[in-house]
Amino acid sequence: MDGSPRAANLLRDDLVPGREREGDLGERDYQLGLLRWREEHVIAGAARRLKRGVDAGGDLFEVFNDCQDHVLAAARAHTEREIAEAFARGVEATADPELRAVLGRVCDLHCLARIEADRGWFQEHGRISSPRAKATTRAVNTLCGELRAHAVALVDAFGIPDQVLAAPITLPGGPASQTSYTDFGDELPSARKLVEQLG
Repeated sequence: MDGSPRAANLLRDDLVPGREREGDLGERDYQLGLLRWREEHVIAGAARRLKRGVDAGGDLFEVFNDCQDHVLAAARAHTEREIAEAFARGVEATADPELRAVLGRVCDLHCLARIEADRGWFQEHGRISSPRAKATTRAVNTLCGELRAHAVALVDAFGIPDQVLAAPITLPGGPASQTSYTDFGDELPSARKLVEQLG
């Protein structure tokens, strides 16, 4: 950034949440742009912390350990951006229009779920407003509802053998749930029953 008034206006336009458009949550470029910006910002911050520690003469091992939270956040941001971009490329390469539409919705769900999971960070850094954070959660819920009809086909696409899906560890009341504080038996209760049981 060159410090000029034009550059300051561009930065302000980029950071002021009031410039959000209603429909951009559903735009892949917007979703990927947020993930790219987060990755770049977190990596730059981690690099500054590491450099500051090294320049101060700190032990390299200690400097790295002191910045480990930031380095892990950078790795997660990088991985999430890479996955989102690869997913988007896969959607674009899909020839079947029906399949492409469904995969596009799954890709939107993935990207928005990652943004939703880190919405506090995006808000703290001026990338989304509180209303936009709430709209992101609504968009995730809407996409889940839209994809519900395709859930079996999407799971079947992974090709997981039935014997794995029917393994005791996957069953309610099976070995995996026996370590939980409450065993609800062989059947998962409805949300209403859970609320009643919890008081």
